[in-house]
Amino acid sequence: MVFQAVFPVLLATAPLSAAPEQEVDPGTVDPADAIDCRLDVETYGALTMALDGEDGVATGVVPAVNQIELHPRFQQREARAYHARKGIVTQSWSPLGRGGDLLQRPEIVRIADKHGRSTAQVVLAWHLGHGLSVIPKAADAAHMTDNLAATELTLDDADMAAIDALDAADGRIGSDPRTM
Repeated sequence: MVFQAVFPVLLATAPLSAAPEQEVDPGTVDPADAIDCRLDVETYGALTMALDGEDGVATGVVPAVNQIELHPRFQQREARAYHARKGIVTQSWSPLGRGGDLLQRPEIVRIADKHGRSTAQVVLAWHLGHGLSVIPKAADAAHMTDNLAATELTLDDADMAAIDALDAADGRIGSDPRTM
């Protein structure tokens, strides 16, 4: 089954190619790319300020979706609460924690065994159980199928609480967008 939908979205991602104080050298970059890079840096900075509680200071617009690093080891509860107050959908970036040791955690393995599911399905079901939007990376069709099956799994309160307890202040695996 193929799902297709069209959504008008401006995706402003954390800029990796330049920082706000850097200038783009037009001699080394195609002018269209330089414009895109500068727009990306400025837009990302404005959205970061708006989402830091300075509502509308830079843009006057509340985004519909905010994609942030979010997985059981880094749950970003404050950001999620802010999003809920403002009607912003929280989308989990790296929802499986880049695979790593998260999927081998005894708590996750126990829940997967209990339900006869994969550990990835358990983690994705946890995200869905919290009302989060997830777009997990999948290297092949088998992983896509496995990930999609998470929509058919509902975790009970004890399962959710066990995974909630995995949150850690040092759980970030990606770069902190405020210090990039």
